[in-house]
Amino acid sequence: MFKTVLVRKLIERPPKIHYTPSEERMTHHTDDPSFFSKEPISLLYAFGYDSQRMANLHVLDETTLLYMSGFVLTFLNHRTLGKSYLRCLGGSCFGALAIHPSKKLFAAAEKGRYPLIGIWSWPKLQLFRKLKEGTDKVYASVNFSPDGRHLASQGGDPDYLITVWNWLAESPLLRVKSHAQDVFRVTFSRELAGRLTTSGLCHIKFWKMANTFTGLKLKGDIGRFGRTELSDIEGYVEMPDGKVVSGTEWGNLLVWENGLIVAELCVKNDVPCHDGIVRQVLLNEGEFYTTGQDGMVKTWSFDAVDTAEINTSEESIKVPLKVLAKVSVNEGADIWSIVPDMQESDSTSVFWFAQDGKGTIWKVDLSFLNTAKEPTVISTAHGGPIVGCKCSRLDTIFTTLGADGQVRVYNYITKELLARAAFSARGSCLIWPSVLDPFNTTMIAGFTDGTFRVLALSGESSDNLPMTLNLEQVRKPHSQALTTMEVDTDGELFVTGGEDGTIFFFDVRQDYLPMAFVQMPDWKPVRIVAWSRSISDRKTVFAALDGGTIQEVLAPTWEEIDNETSYFHVDAKLLRRYDFMSIKSQLRHNEELQRERIAEEARQAAMEEENRQRIADGIETQSQQDLRLMLEAEEMERMKVDEKPKKKWEPYIPAEPSPILLMIPCPFQNGELVLSMGKYDAGYLYMVKLLDNEENPSYEAKPQEPIAAIPVNESDDVPMTAYTINSDGETVFWGFEDGRVRIQHLAFPFDMESVGAHWTMGVHDCIRGSLTSLALDKDGMFLITCGNDGNCFLHSLVPVTDVETYTSQVKTPQIPVRQARMDIQDILSPTAYTLEVSKTIEKEMALLATAKRNKAAKREEIVRLRLMFYDIVRRNNELPEHCRLTETEFIITKDGAVRREAEIDQALKQLDLEMAWERERCSIALNKLKSFYKDHVECHHFIVKAFNSNLAVSSFRLTSFPPFFEVAKDKILHQSTPHGVESSIGDDDVSGASSTIYEHEPKPKRKRGMDKFVYQRLVRLWERKQKKILRRHVWKEFLATEPKGKELREEDRAIEEATNTIGDMKLKMAADYKIPDSKKLTEHRGRKRLVYLEEIIYKLKSNFNTSLIQQLQRKTQLIEQMNSYRNIVLEHQSLLPKEERLEVPEIEKLSPDENPRRHLECTPDEVKAYKQQLEERSKMAATQVTTHKTKKVETPVKRKQHAGQLYKKVSSTNKLPLHEVTDEEKVKEEGHDLGNFVETIPCEPSTLEKRIMHVKLQVARHYQQYYINKIAEECFIFNAQIKVLRHRKAKLDYLLKTADQRMVVLTQEFLLAQRSEAMEAAMEAQIMDANKEKKEYAAHVKALSKKQEAVKKDMDGFLKQKNVLLQDVMQIASKVPVFEKYLIRVFNKKISKPKVKELGVKITESQVSSGSDDDSDSSSDMDMDLDEDDDDGLDIDFPPPELNKDVYDQVVEVRKGRVAIDEHEQAAKEVFDELAASINTLKGKIAAADKEFEKGRKELEAFTKEKQQFLNAIDIAVSLNLHQILHTDKDLSVALVTENSTISRLRQRIPELLKEKRLQRKKVLEVKKQHFQLQREKQRFLDRLEEMSKKCDEAMLRKFGIVTDVEMLENFCVDPEIVALQKQLHELESRNAGELSRLHFQQQTVMEKRRRETCQQTTKYFTMTELMKQISKMTHVMDEDMKRLPSEYEDVSARTEAKYLRQLVSEQWQTLNSLNLEIINLTRRNRTPLPPIPAIRDRI
Repeated sequence: MFKTVLVRKLIERPPKIHYTPSEERMTHHTDDPSFFSKEPISLLYAFGYDSQRMANLHVLDETTLLYMSGFVLTFLNHRTLGKSYLRCLGGSCFGALAIHPSKKLFAAAEKGRYPLIGIWSWPKLQLFRKLKEGTDKVYASVNFSPDGRHLASQGGDPDYLITVWNWLAESPLLRVKSHAQDVFRVTFSRELAGRLTTSGLCHIKFWKMANTFTGLKLKGDIGRFGRTELSDIEGYVEMPDGKVVSGTEWGNLLVWENGLIVAELCVKNDVPCHDGIVRQVLLNEGEFYTTGQDGMVKTWSFDAVDTAEINTSEESIKVPLKVLAKVSVNEGADIWSIVPDMQESDSTSVFWFAQDGKGTIWKVDLSFLNTAKEPTVISTAHGGPIVGCKCSRLDTIFTTLGADGQVRVYNYITKELLARAAFSARGSCLIWPSVLDPFNTTMIAGFTDGTFRVLALSGESSDNLPMTLNLEQVRKPHSQALTTMEVDTDGELFVTGGEDGTIFFFDVRQDYLPMAFVQMPDWKPVRIVAWSRSISDRKTVFAALDGGTIQEVLAPTWEEIDNETSYFHVDAKLLRRYDFMSIKSQLRHNEELQRERIAEEARQAAMEEENRQRIADGIETQSQQDLRLMLEAEEMERMKVDEKPKKKWEPYIPAEPSPILLMIPCPFQNGELVLSMGKYDAGYLYMVKLLDNEENPSYEAKPQEPIAAIPVNESDDVPMTAYTINSDGETVFWGFEDGRVRIQHLAFPFDMESVGAHWTMGVHDCIRGSLTSLALDKDGMFLITCGNDGNCFLHSLVPVTDVETYTSQVKTPQIPVRQARMDIQDILSPTAYTLEVSKTIEKEMALLATAKRNKAAKREEIVRLRLMFYDIVRRNNELPEHCRLTETEFIITKDGAVRREAEIDQALKQLDLEMAWERERCSIALNKLKSFYKDHVECHHFIVKAFNSNLAVSSFRLTSFPPFFEVAKDKILHQSTPHGVESSIGDDDVSGASSTIYEHEPKPKRKRGMDKFVYQRLVRLWERKQKKILRRHVWKEFLATEPKGKELREEDRAIEEATNTIGDMKLKMAADYKIPDSKKLTEHRGRKRLVYLEEIIYKLKSNFNTSLIQQLQRKTQLIEQMNSYRNIVLEHQSLLPKEERLEVPEIEKLSPDENPRRHLECTPDEVKAYKQQLEERSKMAATQVTTHKTKKVETPVKRKQHAGQLYKKVSSTNKLPLHEVTDEEKVKEEGHDLGNFVETIPCEPSTLEKRIMHVKLQVARHYQQYYINKIAEECFIFNAQIKVLRHRKAKLDYLLKTADQRMVVLTQEFLLAQRSEAMEAAMEAQIMDANKEKKEYAAHVKALSKKQEAVKKDMDGFLKQKNVLLQDVMQIASKVPVFEKYLIRVFNKKISKPKVKELGVKITESQVSSGSDDDSDSSSDMDMDLDEDDDDGLDIDFPPPELNKDVYDQVVEVRKGRVAIDEHEQAAKEVFDELAASINTLKGKIAAADKEFEKGRKELEAFTKEKQQFLNAIDIAVSLNLHQILHTDKDLSVALVTENSTISRLRQRIPELLKEKRLQRKKVLEVKKQHFQLQREKQRFLDRLEEMSKKCDEAMLRKFGIVTDVEMLENFCVDPEIVALQKQLHELESRNAGELSRLHFQQQTVMEKRRRETCQQTTKYFTMTELMKQISKMTHVMDEDMKRLPSEYEDVSARTEAKYLRQLVSEQWQTLNSLNLEIINLTRRNRTPLPPIPAIRDRI
């Protein structure tokens, strides 16, 4: 009922009352509708809640809550907890919700490809409206306007469109892109109509609907944060005055006004309003409500927020604000939004429903009273993504693991929560093996902190739940997130994998006792593990790693491992390995080729059929067809030859390998796996096989192509992230990353390659609802899907009747009661130690305990030794004195040396302190020298020499750019070249011209009762009129292109340019050379050329230095390499006899010139050698002193021998002698002579030894020759490269010299331009001012001319009106022919404006004007001007008695109209004269401005020529060869320097110009012929036009009796009212003619009577005024006389007379007042308008 009433109220004819949802809904996609004739799955229940989605909780009525759950809307009865669902229309999912203000409708916006917005009614759930094409992919937010008439929708990625809908009409009103980043919310203003607000990622935007000349627009103003840090804005609310209060990420509130932040609200300067993000801001009953990430709901005073002011004396904009009240919903809650409940009338509580991001819906009492109730839970679910879901193999229960750390167990038959457990870490994976216990109650959950927990389901009730989850075991095997785990089929071993790149093995039978962990290749994170059984009957594990790697690992046994000190399995066996290689591009390329082949085959078949049909129809014979086909084939071959060769196709392999999302072991083949890949390689299933050890013994990464690829049809390349397969292996269920679920039929059980028909439907959120787990129940009747959007759906795979039957038969699960283990303590800290770290710490603790025991033992030993020492000292003291030991003999340690070292260290520290200032001073001085001489040098001067040659190449000393160079470069980059005056002036009219805009009249509509033929005539007239308007517009545009004044057409301008430039190559020094604007020298261009030239020079030098440095480095490498070659040669030469030894070339070392800074540096080895040399010198000096004392003088031979000792190079400048002692000398020094003990035993080498010696000699000869040649070859190549560099440097030197010369010239030009820039700018400004003044005057003249033309048209109209009045007078005078001339004189009488005489009484302006208008017969106030020629002796002021008074009065009335027209005409003439004078004045000013403009232009041209002369006077050096000089006179002023290429181009241009000249002549002749033809056609057209004009005039005279404008006639005819009322007008005129004449006569009589009465009253008024003036004078005279009379003459008669006179004056005053009132009433009376003149009415 509401729907119908609302539609009738808002729109007249709704397009459709409502839609049928089943007809509009797109539910699923299938490739075989016959196989899936019915939907294979149906939704039964939704266990989850998408609690981390904005605004996902709404109230519909007193009992119903509404929220989005993937592809359905969930209606929750918060009293009975019953749920109902509504599926989406587009087949994907819902994106946003909005409730209509009436609570009878709600808008549900969806996601997917081209999503819809459905307007649904409540509670009937009828589809009321359907809005299309509002966004491309996703709706982020929708909201109704306060009046409910409009709906605003906000799109998401990629378009971010904001649309305002007229949802009743299903049409958009406004649409614009909101922002370039994510937008969270859009709302209407509740108080200000036409205002909207959006917020999102780091922005808030304020919108306003504005009426522009193009229609209604939506204008947005983005909020500027200013000094405040950028923040994502989720919650905001608009205040009644337009301010907006929004939240922030750090918990404070921002107050926005006019797009700026006026205040930042906080509790204190360092205490925010909320701890964390502010999720929502509401304005309710004069208070602000805010919710936050801290789980608090707080209220704030509206007045305090509205009057918040910033303290201008402080830099901070924070304003402290007091909290009115606050409520903590729950500890650890995250309140995303709150919505008010329908308040009960008898309750004082104010209940709100709160959306908790932790998965809970709360009912909160926000009355803030002492009697307020505690928050109650409505429903609970996982808070965030669900990462795992598994079903029991024995009972009707399933369990889920969420990212919030909760493990929940449900009964999918009764839809109730059985048990729940929460942990501190986030969940990552879940398994429920059936081999761990006979009741199948043990499950294992993995978490992101690296731990796994073994949980057991117990039948004992707890926390109001029927069952309990007990913690059986907890381990932390990984330092990072645990990503996967699996139990083998025997239930013996348990393996886990983590992001730390390891897999860990546990023994299940020994309470999950850790065995060992195995490191994966390159520590790649592990994503999936799966058990496999190899041929040797040893268990192996397949591990899927990041980067597309699969590694098979042999499971360890207890005999193979040793985990006493570490769990690391050193002897782990990595078996087979596979590295994925992408073949998707190859597959797509093959598919494209296949499609092209099929298309080509179809085209060939169609062509053959066509050829057969042509022969059958007799169109051509077989021979003709063969010939045609042969010609077509040749043409195709020719086209193929002419075509450009196609680029060779190459396969694309992504740089980052795609991740492995699913790994399915093949049950038929060992080592074969089915992979589902992510990212680029999605869209296929890949069959892969692992390499054996023999094929890849090194375990290296060798990417391999899959052995087969199975295409996933209609997947849009979206990866598959979850799967499950039924027990018989004929159906596999796939889950996609975009939330879709696919049911795939297999032709052969468990064979993934034999894919059959599939059925796909969107279930979870298509953006954030990636499928994480699919699970089938024990009987294969139910499917459970879980996703990252927090939803968990229960689907039925059988009909509803079968489900009901199964539900009635199934029994309640009987779970045995298990006692909780008290010895197991949970791991609460995320930083707890892993098993390996714990083992290491245990080992370290054992070592630490051993160290402590050793320390204690040593201390005991020291104490024992100390006692023993004391006993020895005591016994020593008891001995006689001569037998005692001294104290120094008792010293065991070197305490003195230790003390000396300590003193030296102390002295060094003191020296450091003393020399600190000096060291700092020297450091500063060194830095100054470096900054002045070294730091700005980028490359020093050095030389590179060739080997064994004097050839050398030097570098350029290169300095960095100074700071002023960077400033100049910034100027040329950020400044543009100024334009010249010519380009600035341009065409005056072109810039101001605007295209003529004409509007088409609307097509006439047929009104009710209009005749059909009349309507058709109106339509034809309208069509003709539109054609005329269009032709007039085109003609006007064509005439606008005609040149005006001195302007030239484009052709004339081209001719003039050609005349001035062809054949004339003007030089810069020519007198008539004009500099174009593009080549005009300015300061900016001069600076730009200097900067660019400097950069070019720098780059040339830098590039050359780089090449030279590379050669120097190469030389260093060659020296090392050749030294190694030389050592090899010397080694082999030791085997050769001396006569066969070739001369080994000496290897030159780097000279100091090649490394100039080497002498300033020294290596650590050189420092050590120098130190050793100094020590030897000091020893030698000490030896000499000792020798001198003992008078042992050495012989000269001995000294000479020491002088000839060897020298060792310590540095490049110093050499110190070092004596080399041989082995023989050592032996002699020791006194052992071996010569007496050596016996020579002759020995003849054997044949084998000779052969070996021969081979060694051959090898030595070969290596000797080879390496000597190699050294020579390397030297030769290096010398050749040095020669190339020398040649390059010679050219570069020439270029740099030329550049230096060019730099001098450019500098001179720049200085000249800089000096003349200001003067030239002043001249240009003067010219621009003159031109601007000229334009302004011209615009004024144009405007005044238009006004003058309008005034002239008015004057012509006045003349026509006077002629019409004269015709009327002639028509009146025709009734009395005798008085015709007299009446014309009366009509032509000139009457001036009346002049009022000055009287004693003041007369108002209105009275004077009324009197002058009515009393036109007063002769005293008028001037006459009679025509002397037509004077017949009669008085024109009074009619003769023979003339009818009515005729005379009619002429007088017509004369009044003529007098009014004369007055208007006179005023128009005055205006015309004033405009003419103004135009003449402005034209004079234009001429003066034009002169000033021309004068400035000439001065500027003269200045430019003078400037060019100065430029020409600058000398430029040009390098020429002798063969280029053709002119050898002393005077080279007439010589021209140009390039040979220019002369060649000019010579080639001559024949081209001759050819173009002949072509132009031909074109001229053709154009002349065309011109003559057009002239003849024009003349014929003009003759025909004149003839048609004459015919048109004749037809007008025949039909209308007068020649008039055709357009006026058509306008008259086009008027539909005249066409419809013509008959009625004629009938009324004929019927009421007599009555009109009688009424007209009565009107004339009454007006004449009133005119006479008015004249009489005016005369009386003037008379009375005169009398009053006289009475006033007489009274004054009488009073003066009475004052002069003596008192004795005063008697009774005088008093009586005075009394009489006072009475008389009083009566006269009363009479005067009554007359004044009567006159005023007469003047204020409404005048009846004069009737129209009959003659004028007839003409009209």
